[in-house]
Amino acid sequence: LQVAMAALLLPSDKLAYEGYITCGVNDCHIKITVPAGGKLCDARFECDWKLARLLLGSMEDVEQRLSRSCDVSSFLNKLTELLDGQLKHQMCSVSPPPPRPPSYYQHLCRDIEAVGWQRMVHIDPTFQDLQIKATDRCGRQHILCLHLSAEHPLVPPHLKTELPSTVSFPWTPQSSIQDVVSAFEAELELLQAFWSAMEGLDRSLWVLEPECPGAACTYRRVVLKPNVSVVVTVVDPYKPLLPPSLKFLGPDDLVGCLKEKMQAAASAWDSSDSIPSNLQRLLQLTLPTPAQHGHEFSDECGICYSYTFGSHIPDTACQHCGKFFHHSCLIEWLGELPTSRKSFNTLFGNCPYCTKSISIKSSS
Repeated sequence: LQVAMAALLLPSDKLAYEGYITCGVNDCHIKITVPAGGKLCDARFECDWKLARLLLGSMEDVEQRLSRSCDVSSFLNKLTELLDGQLKHQMCSVSPPPPRPPSYYQHLCRDIEAVGWQRMVHIDPTFQDLQIKATDRCGRQHILCLHLSAEHPLVPPHLKTELPSTVSFPWTPQSSIQDVVSAFEAELELLQAFWSAMEGLDRSLWVLEPECPGAACTYRRVVLKPNVSVVVTVVDPYKPLLPPSLKFLGPDDLVGCLKEKMQAAASAWDSSDSIPSNLQRLLQLTLPTPAQHGHEFSDECGICYSYTFGSHIPDTACQHCGKFFHHSCLIEWLGELPTSRKSFNTLFGNCPYCTKSISIKSSS
């Protein structure tokens, strides 16, 4: 719960101020009445019942803060600090959920023993949230998170996993946590080919993003040649070697020919071969490997002198000198030059590298 102050104090007359303070989801009315002379040490603070309940036992502190404030704005800041402390105290004093009946814990302990206590990564103090580890046949570690309702085992547990698919399992009042773990392990087995295919991409090609892909990640953005990349997305994790979704990124003149090659050869995709091999064969390219990262394929931006800018690479080239720039860098550069001009959504100016004419669309 947060304190969000929105003080709209409007003078109703020369000696009174009224307004509202937003505390969480409640808009609380306040009024500060200042006697003749305008000194806050003699002012009176009033509020509605919602704020009074929140400040129960602290009204004397409020009066002291009001009397010591130099003006109404400084008092509001002090009131904010007090309310923030009260709300945090309320959060800490929230009563824990009532204990479950003994039968719940007996049933749960039997289930955990069947799975194996050594496989428990975490069990919360209420025995409501469990984390169970599993190792697939290739040695990869996976975590199954279970949330058990108060009606367990009458109600199925809620699952949270880092998988590119959904774990399906039938559940009856006679089902156990071991049944869920078995369904999870069966799903891991079905995804072995998917993870092997993605690891093959990581080993063979220069992957720009994601930097640390998780087990649920179905895409890789890989470098094809200087300033050109492609986002490879596996469409079906159960059949990862089928033709993936491809999104080419880079200058139009460089990307266009690659799109045409892929469209012309799409029917020649070999689902018995790896994704990297198919890409190289159909695009007729020798794709850069991780060992080439940062060398001849990393043509830095001519403005910021870096290759990656967030998740972007230099993808806009000068038609005269061939120097590449990040799209956003060139937009900012041309936008600051007094000699640049704009027509509709296109900026026209001079190349920062060779000073000859260059243009770029201001929105991609």
